[in-house]
Amino acid sequence: MNELRKIVSNSNSIAITSHVDPDGDSIGSILALWLALKQKHKNKNTKVFINEALPDRYNFLPQSKHIKRYEDIKEKKFDLFFALDCGNKARLGQSIEAMEKSNVVVNIDHHISNTGFGDINIVDINSSSTCEMIYSIIKDMGLAIDPQIATCIYMGIVT
Repeated sequence: MNELRKIVSNSNSIAITSHVDPDGDSIGSILALWLALKQKHKNKNTKVFINEALPDRYNFLPQSKHIKRYEDIKEKKFDLFFALDCGNKARLGQSIEAMEKSNVVVNIDHHISNTGFGDINIVDINSSSTCEMIYSIIKDMGLAIDPQIATCIYMGIVT
């Protein structure tokens, strides 16, 4: 986690996204990581986005209104690109364009079929969800788990 902490600290622009047809784990994990990074790194340009409009069933999640559609940010090139809950880069849909332009790609996933497409791959097939992994990563990075982050993590673990 020291390497990840250093990469985050050295990055001015950060993208956080997940797979097409998002589910509770993908939405919960991207929101939880975004909220945690925004706590400590307020001055960084940190974007959270998915390929399509957020399904209405996730509107109750804290700060979900900040999840953008990829087409609204696609002109961006990022220092750091997080791909969460995504077994292979094809599942990123259109946002693969931003991934390919980014300096460092971090792939965080729990699926046994993960292809290891990131520069850094954090894959734990024994985890119940990517949200479970994000909880551990947030704690290992010395960031706080507040009620909003906890709600997002819970969403991903139970769905």
